[in-house]
Amino acid sequence: MARHPAASDSVLRRVRTWFELSLADLSLYLGVSQSLLQAIEAGQRGLTLPVRVALLPLRLQLPRPRCRLLRPPTPRCPRLRPRPTQPT
Repeated sequence: MARHPAASDSVLRRVRTWFELSLADLSLYLGVSQSLLQAIEAGQRGLTLPVRVALLPLRLQLPRPRCRLLRPPTPRCPRLRPRPTQPT
């Protein structure tokens, strides 16, 4: 069964975009390899505890994401109309 990391890729991308960091810059700051960060961003690996801890000071400086962007839009339910009765 495939393992799906919990939204770790979006956190790294948000940090890199907000602070305008290259993959090399962020990997140097976090003390991990660029290949590990690439795998995390691609969703192939999850965030390890040391990466989470090192990433925390940057995450705390990010602006809060908008709520509607966090949740996918829910489809509207079609209105149900009663079927017309057929005379017997």
